[in-house]
Amino acid sequence: EYRQNVIEIIKKAKDLVSQVIIVGLHPVIEEKCNPWKGRDYLFLNERIKKYNQIMKESAEAASVPYIEIFSKLEKRIDLPDLFDDGLHVNEKGHFEIFQIIKSQLK
Repeated sequence: EYRQNVIEIIKKAKDLVSQVIIVGLHPVIEEKCNPWKGRDYLFLNERIKKYNQIMKESAEAASVPYIEIFSKLEKRIDLPDLFDDGLHVNEKGHFEIFQIIKSQLK
């Protein structure tokens, strides 16, 4: 279902703009966000990797560039400093993601 949704999003985006780029998902700090706010929601890096792989394959099939974020952030020693709550990146995290995207666009 996720794959089909990504394919559909890419198709719709291509109808609206001349250049589409897919940006992958970032890792999370599992210890801080699982379970999420006392609910049964789990954000697991292994699952995020699978979603990223689906996005990458869908982008390649549609001849759309894919920018990998996860692997560029996951091994950083300061990774926890990029988050406020383990799930959502903070200002520093957004800046680091911007730097990755910027370097890929050049």
